[in-house]
Amino acid sequence: EVRYLAYPRGGEAAASYDKMISVWCADDRKESLSLAKGGEDLPPVTCETPILEHYQLGNELGISGTPALVFSDGRVIPGYLDSERLASMLSLN
Repeated sequence: EVRYLAYPRGGEAAASYDKMISVWCADDRKESLSLAKGGEDLPPVTCETPILEHYQLGNELGISGTPALVFSDGRVIPGYLDSERLASMLSLN
């Protein structure tokens, strides 16, 4: 299972913070996340979000950048992993 957590590295002051709110509050989060990752501007939308809680959890786990993976056994792997290395870590190959 993959779960995305919002982690605006600069907290509420980060430019990505407002973009994350727009993604979270969008009718189609998956599409909005894809657009945001592609550098598209999203219409500003607001709603109740757990983004600050996600940010605080990331800080507690020692996250200092993105991407980062947190496994169910508590391992934290910073940075990008190619598909082969990720599959190996998940014992899929």
